[in-house]
Amino acid sequence: MTILRPSNIMNRTGLFTYRRVTLAIVNISPCFKPLHLPCHRLNSTKSKAQTYYSLFPKTFPNGPPPSGPFKVPVNALRKEYLQLQATAHPDRLGPTATDEQRTKAENRSAQLSVAYHTLLSPLRRAQHIVACREGIADPLSEDAGRSQQEAAEARAEKEVDSSSIITDEDFLMDVLMAREAADEVSSPEELKALVEENKQRMSIIEEELDLAFKSDDLSLATELTRKLSYWAGIDRQLQDVSEQFE
Repeated sequence: MTILRPSNIMNRTGLFTYRRVTLAIVNISPCFKPLHLPCHRLNSTKSKAQTYYSLFPKTFPNGPPPSGPFKVPVNALRKEYLQLQATAHPDRLGPTATDEQRTKAENRSAQLSVAYHTLLSPLRRAQHIVACREGIADPLSEDAGRSQQEAAEARAEKEVDSSSIITDEDFLMDVLMAREAADEVSSPEELKALVEENKQRMSIIEEELDLAFKSDDLSLATELTRKLSYWAGIDRQLQDVSEQFE
C-alpha cells in the first residue's frame, strides 16, 4: 500500500513536497510482526480445544470472554498459580518417583507457567482467545519447556498469515511515525515521554478489547489484537533504545 507523506524538501512555491511511502505492515520491522498464540489442546482425549482459563478455575470461574471478563485479576491469578505450582512442581516428588511421574509433573508445571504468563499479558491473552475462537489448536508439547515469548516468536517466524495485514492507512502512518520517533530519541526525557505515550495507546486498545470481547464481536477483537501487537512492537523498540542511556 502506498501513501503520501510530507518530506523535508520545500519546493519553489514555499510548500513542502510529498514523497510516496510504501507500507507493508509485515515489512516495517521484525519487531512489528504480529505474534500468533494458538489455543492448545489441554486434553488430547477431547476433540474440543480448551483455553488456558480452564487451568485456573478459582480465578476464572466463568471461563474466557464473553462469559468471563477480558481483564485479569492479577493478584488472584498469581495466588492460584503459585498454589498449583506448589502441587505440580517435579521437585515435590520423592526419590522413589518414576521417570514417567517426573515427566508428567514437568509437563504440568511447564503448562501452568505458559498459561500463567499468557494470561498476564493483554496481547498474548487476546491472541490466545482469538485463536481459540477461530479453532486453532497445536499440541501443548510444542511449547513445553520453552518460554511464552520464545514459543510465540518461533511461530511468528514460521508464518505470517495474510489476515494479519492491516489496511487502516491512518493507523499505519501512526505506527511509522512512532517508529521514526523512537529511532530519533536523543535524551532520557524524550524517551520517557514516548514510553508514556505508547502505554496510553496500548491502554486504550486494551479497554476497547474488553468491550469487544464482552459484546462477542470477534471481528473487532481480532482487528484490535493486531493493532495492539504493533504497539507492543513499539514498546520493545523503546526498551532497546533505553539501553543506550543506561
